[in-house]
This record gives sequence, structure tokens and C-alpha cells, in this order.
Amino acid sequence: MMDNETMRLAFDALQFLLWGGTSFYVYISNKNRVTNDRITTLEGDIDTRLEGQSVRVAHLEEAIKHAPTHDDLAGLHDRVTKIGRNIDLLSGKFEGAKHVLDVIHHHLMNGGKSQ
Repeated sequence: MMDNETMRLAFDALQFLLWGGTSFYVYISNKNRVTNDRITTLEGDIDTRLEGQSVRVAHLEEAIKHAPTHDDLAGLHDRVTKIGRNIDLLSGKFEGAKHVLDVIHHHLMNGGKSQ
């Protein structure tokens, strides 16, 4: 049979092991609780951000509806090209008119005499 000191030592060892096991269990459960709380907080933050993003996406979709199409841009390109051609034509005509005015001015400055 065991004497008192051996029984006390066995009881102390058992108590130490139970205390260690309980401490480990509390540590793990608190760690899981904190992790779950952080995940819940992050989920809430993501939901809040996504709600803001959905509003922004809706605004972009509405803006896209009113944006010019490829055909609209092609039409604008054609019109700008035609305007450029007309400006070139007018520039040539003004060059000719300038030359005529220079000849008239030169003729008037010389008193109607040709040189």
C-alpha cells in the first residue's frame, strides 16, 4: 500500500496535470473566440465596403448607359475630318484672296503703274 507522501505526490501530480489541461483548454477556447470575433468584425467591415461599392457600380452603370457608342464616336470622327477638310479648303481660298489683295495693294501703292 502507498504511504501518505506517495499519495500526496500522486495527488499533486494529478492536480498539476488537470490544472495544465484546463489552462490549455481555456487558452485554445479564448484563442478561437478572439479569432471568431475578429472574423465577424472583418465580415461586417467587408459588408459595409461592399455596400458602398455597389452604389458606386450602380453609378458607373448609369453613366455607361449615357456614354457614346463606337458608332457615335465614328460619326464624330467623320464630322471632325470633314471640318478639317473644309478648313484646309478655306485656308487655300484665303491664301488666294490674300495674294489678290497684295497685288491690288501693290498696284495702288505704285499709283497704278506696273513695274
